[in-house]
Formats: sequence, structure tokens, C-alpha cells
Amino acid sequence: MIENKYSPLTESKIHKLRTPPKDTMTKVAADLLTPDEITAMVKACTRPMSRALIMMLYEGGFRQQNCTEEIIAYQLG
Repeated sequence: MIENKYSPLTESKIHKLRTPPKDTMTKVAADLLTPDEITAMVKACTRPMSRALIMMLYEGGFRQQNCTEEIIAYQLG
């Protein structure tokens, strides 16, 4: 790729690339919503699309912060 000018990076820069350190503990109990919290959020929804979004985010394993950000972005957008 470098010889054919497909990459703007030089070979020395490519060799310096490193993967980020592995985070072995990605979730802690405080990051997770409880089933009761999810149920309360779903019951508070007035639109089916909002309920579907909350359930998708929960089933997908998103953190509480991610869920809150996505829901707010959806409601504002």
C-alpha cells in the first residue's frame, strides 16, 4: 500500500502504531441499569419507538450513560 501511494503514512509511522491497552474490566455493577429501572423507563414511554429504543439499548448491553445520551439525542433529533 505504501509503495503504491495508497496511504499517506510513511512506513516508519506505520511501524510506530500500537494497539491501545486492553481494558479487562469494561463493566462494573454501578454501570448497569437494573431490570426495575428499565421497566420504569419503558412504562414511562408514550411512543412505541421510544420503548423499542430503550429495549434495544438495554438488550445490547449499553452502559447507563450511553442509553441516556442516545435517548436524549433521539428525542431532540
